[in-house]
Amino acid sequence: MTPNRHWLENAESVLIVAAVLAAIAAIFYRSLVYLPPVLLSLLFVLQPILRYRSEQLTRRMDAVLNQRLQRQVTEEIELLTRRVAAREIAPETRSREPLPPGDLAPLQQRLEAIENQVRSLSSADLDGLASQHRDLQESIAQTIDYLNRLAIGKRLERLERAVQTSSARVELPRATVEPPEPPSETEDSPSPSEASAVSPPPPAPAKLSASGVQLPKFAREEIVPQQWECVRNLNAHSDWVRAVALTPDGNLLATGSFDTTVKLWQVDSGELLATLDDHDRGVFDLLVTPDGRTLASASWDKTVKLWHLPEGRLWTSLEGHTGSVRSLALSADGTTLVSGSFDETMKVWDLDRGALRDTLTDYTGPIYAVALSPNGEWLAAGEGDGTITLWHLQRGEYIDSIVGSLDGVEAIAFANDRAVVTGNGDGTIQVWDLDRPGAIDTRAVHSGPVTGIAIAPDRRSFATSSADGTVKIWHFPTLTPLSTLMEETGAVMSVCFASDGQTLVTGSARGLVRICRLAV
Repeated sequence: MTPNRHWLENAESVLIVAAVLAAIAAIFYRSLVYLPPVLLSLLFVLQPILRYRSEQLTRRMDAVLNQRLQRQVTEEIELLTRRVAAREIAPETRSREPLPPGDLAPLQQRLEAIENQVRSLSSADLDGLASQHRDLQESIAQTIDYLNRLAIGKRLERLERAVQTSSARVELPRATVEPPEPPSETEDSPSPSEASAVSPPPPAPAKLSASGVQLPKFAREEIVPQQWECVRNLNAHSDWVRAVALTPDGNLLATGSFDTTVKLWQVDSGELLATLDDHDRGVFDLLVTPDGRTLASASWDKTVKLWHLPEGRLWTSLEGHTGSVRSLALSADGTTLVSGSFDETMKVWDLDRGALRDTLTDYTGPIYAVALSPNGEWLAAGEGDGTITLWHLQRGEYIDSIVGSLDGVEAIAFANDRAVVTGNGDGTIQVWDLDRPGAIDTRAVHSGPVTGIAIAPDRRSFATSSADGTVKIWHFPTLTPLSTLMEETGAVMSVCFASDGQTLVTGSARGLVRICRLAV
């Protein structure tokens, strides 16, 4: 049904028709020439009035509709309120027989048990959300720090330094030196028999390659590939197994995970001996002292905890870092522990007293990995911007910085007192000689970040674990591949050797721990 037209609308229509007729009459009779302008003027005057009336009518209709909607919503809310009230009152008004006293006690116990369970679930959920919030805050801080430190200008500068370092390692071929002519025999020169009697024969010259460069000794060593077999799988944790460590006798295995626990295992049987849950957040690194009596664990909760082995009793907690503790290094005598943290510091601890001895920092970036030389003299730190810093541990003195990869140094280890092996976030490994500038070798060996490095006890090989799901064994120092272990369950986050070099343990991102043996 259409609404009735207003008289103004009718007047507008009449004026339009009259204007058209007047125009036609003016054309034929030529006497009403002024009539169309007058009618059109009236039409233009009436149009704003009509528009104003339409707006007023629209507003009135909107107001009426709003009132109707409000009234309808109010009525529905009142109806729902009455229904809810009726449902709440109905059970109370129903007549029911009282429960016997004997049946009431079990119901009350069940109700209390359900309430306690709900409260525990709520507390666990809140703790989980709080932990996730803390992790997110630190991740954001790490990202901001990375972006602030790796501006375009600085990245170009580091790239230029890396190119210069690589160029310095390139040696031009040396010119072949002609051997001197042997002296002519004279009367004064002794005969061959006399010369051999006077002095021993000269040593045989070293064998030269085709280019005239004397080959290093290790190039002539026989490099034998290795075959490793997985003998046991342990479903150890519910999150990343970020650290694994074996006691010197190889009987006890410690695993640390992002699920905040450290677990102790019997290696031969795979039996779980103890679960250490004193950390509030994830565990990054583990170390066992040479006497096998103390375990050190580094955590995201900014602490390093020391445990008595084999029972796993907490001895003390080393506190002082303001960021997550990412890596640990232990001296050969087991008396000095170094912890590297996201707060850009390294702390040196006296393990005999459980006390802080020194704090080292150059504030160049978060410390991702630390390592001590076998003689306990040198300390190396891998940082988040790819820099490697060297320190004299006894003096607490900064020595030098090395430009590593263009990504973070995720793992670092001393192959001997003067050689450092690093694993980087771009999947490369590098070997550094502290006696000369530049890396001995750089290899892109993994398709994912290198997560761990373990030096074999004989120091003639080392293992690297990676997020690409592989563990690779390398000959040192030639970096010849000896073996590759595939992880079927995803990224490998940690690796360690047993003291006999015949056992290798790995930890994966899915909580699995694998124990492998070297096949004879």
